[in-house]
Amino acid sequence: MNKLIKNNIIIIIINFSILFILLILLELIFGNWIFKNKINQLNIPKNVSVKYKLNDLYKFKDDEIIYSRDKWGFRGEYNNIEKIDILTIGGSTTDQKYVSDGYTFQDIIKNEFAKDNQKVNIVNAGTNYVAPTISVRRFSVLVKADEIGATRPTAVNLMWAVKQMKEKATSFSGDIVDLKIALLDLANEIRNDDVDRCHNLSLHGSRLIPDNSNVMTICNTGGLATSGIGTALGVIQYAHAQGRNLKVHVCETRPLLQGARLNTWELKRTKTPFTLMTDSMAAQTMKKVKIDGIFVGADRIASNGDTANKIGTYSLAVLAKHHNVPFYVAAPLSTVDYDIESGFDIPVEERSPEEVTRIKGFQFTIEDIDVTTPAFDVTPAELIHGIITEKGVAKYPYTDSLKEHRSAK
Repeated sequence: MNKLIKNNIIIIIINFSILFILLILLELIFGNWIFKNKINQLNIPKNVSVKYKLNDLYKFKDDEIIYSRDKWGFRGEYNNIEKIDILTIGGSTTDQKYVSDGYTFQDIIKNEFAKDNQKVNIVNAGTNYVAPTISVRRFSVLVKADEIGATRPTAVNLMWAVKQMKEKATSFSGDIVDLKIALLDLANEIRNDDVDRCHNLSLHGSRLIPDNSNVMTICNTGGLATSGIGTALGVIQYAHAQGRNLKVHVCETRPLLQGARLNTWELKRTKTPFTLMTDSMAAQTMKKVKIDGIFVGADRIASNGDTANKIGTYSLAVLAKHHNVPFYVAAPLSTVDYDIESGFDIPVEERSPEEVTRIKGFQFTIEDIDVTTPAFDVTPAELIHGIITEKGVAKYPYTDSLKEHRSAK
């Protein structure tokens, strides 16, 4: 009996040994079943520059070379590159670890193009010992981030969020899947932060709206445009939710009709009384109806308080000044660009002429005409009665009050 048990144990051990050897063979042939490869590891050096003395490696050489990688992990320096014309991918042969910067085959090809006055950006994505696709994946994240940021050059909030995403992608070291999770977590943090900011500024701003009042707004600044309740429309919605009787005079917001299409939907959903009007009716409305306040959002606010918002906002501010109507801007502090002194430095996006000449694809003007299509205008700070942020209501002069809001806890 003991001999039978002993034989069975020997057979089991032999079978497990054979199975283990088969698994090792399968791993060697097909790979990555047991020992995970590093193809998804973002462990390429970034922002490094190393000097080699080749005579330490090859006795017949006496050269010193410089080997560097940029902020994306590419071999060389591409921090200011605008586009890639040729992307080289490979291992050590493409990487050329022992060839100095400026003398790789990519540099030679680029110089040959330059002889014919052709500027060709050739990027070296070669890697030594690490899968070359990693730097390309990380670079693609950064390129997409730049593309997203470029869609709204006037809006600073988007660039602020994109910058955080780029910093996370650039500094992250780990698995590609983990990077995606980290970026999603950061996106949720930004969203939750925006929800809190909108809530607080709406609460502050709602105190500016008295009972039995008429208010006016332009463009969509509610939950469809922001996280949570919104900014300017959030101020109005909070006042209504607190039980105050009010009526909202909604400018249609040409040319894309955000007021007519979006504000009306949000206000009707919350049963907030409103009336829709064309933008050109604002002056007549202020003349006939006592408007207690105009509340608008912002795409970018300069450090002096000059405010870029949807085209037509500046006109409302001028009209408000004439009719003695308080004109308020509602925006989180992430909208304030403290790096620029005034509205003269704010880029104003130009849109397609078809936004003015067409509605839903229907051409209602004659063909071949000159069209002006700025999507935004800049309202001077002196026309703004107050800037509502999550820290309270900043007052003119804004250079000082906005700084105080930024430093407030």
